[in-house]
Amino acid sequence: MKDNPIIVSGLFGIPIGLGYIYGTSHIVNAFAGTLWSARLIGFATGVTSFAFLTYIHMREGINIKTAVILTLAVTIVLLQVFWKVN
Repeated sequence: MKDNPIIVSGLFGIPIGLGYIYGTSHIVNAFAGTLWSARLIGFATGVTSFAFLTYIHMREGINIKTAVILTLAVTIVLLQVFWKVN
């Protein structure tokens, strides 16, 4: 991967991009057409996955600041899922 970034981005970029497009459209449809819900859920899941992947791959621990941010990310997702707007 390190020696062939163009080939790797071509092989993985297109499927990942299509997954992002289809995933966003499914989230928008699930939340009555609101794009902000998809944006906030995408942000929160990105923060969460980044925190755990840096812990797994880089052995960077989760300190109090990261724990608070993860708690806020989970709160954002819970608000989006359970707070119904007319």
